[in-house]
Amino acid sequence: MKIIIQTILLLSIVVPTISMAAKLSTPGNGGINYGLSTKSYVFSWSKVSNATNYRIRISQDIEFKGFKDMSLATRQISCTPSCVTDTTTNSWYYAKPDFKVQPGITFWQVRAGSSFAESSDWSSPVFSYTALSSLARGYDTPQNSDHRLR
Repeated sequence: MKIIIQTILLLSIVVPTISMAAKLSTPGNGGINYGLSTKSYVFSWSKVSNATNYRIRISQDIEFKGFKDMSLATRQISCTPSCVTDTTTNSWYYAKPDFKVQPGITFWQVRAGSSFAESSDWSSPVFSYTALSSLARGYDTPQNSDHRLR
């Protein structure tokens, strides 16, 4: 009679967890005419322990309707017209060059993620900033030397 001895190797993998959501910083909550004079917008938030990436959503809908989660097959995030941006970054800030200011209130939030597919809750509260429609258009350069806001 043969005795078969099996050795079972148990591996214990410690997966770091993300226990807190990012705290939003800039643009400040309730800001008016944020960045109208700049060519690049910078959104920033607190670093989150064990996070390796951050997902930022910018929308003109406070409930962020129209955003869909990333497809695992295509690694793409889909977004409907109410969405302004839905993207991921490896840093605690997101700089969006040539950002087109939309008149009205724009909302934004961030979720921290890890390389182990862990993610935090969305940041709370949702932050917003407002662009007034007359200033959101910017300044036109008049053909005469009359420098007025149009």
